[in-house]
Amino acid sequence: MSKSVKALLFIINIVMILLSIKWYLKNNEEEPLISILGQLSALIVLLLEGKINTVINANKNVRSKLDLDVSKGDLINANKNENSDIKIKTRD
Repeated sequence: MSKSVKALLFIINIVMILLSIKWYLKNNEEEPLISILGQLSALIVLLLEGKINTVINANKNVRSKLDLDVSKGDLINANKNENSDIKIKTRD
């Protein structure tokens, strides 16, 4: 995910959490708590996205073609790819 999209999503999530907290303090209901938990889980995924996406398994059949576009630092597991054409592009 690009850094600008990730930053925008991060800001939107923070704003939504703050609005949900204000909503909870005003009405003291369960719905804002559900919203807060959902936004916190989204923030955790945004913050840990690099760790979650670092391993790419490329286990294909023999004699296959494979084009991978990976981020810098990703780990690639390409087992059982005999006589295969594998192209790997690294992006920042």
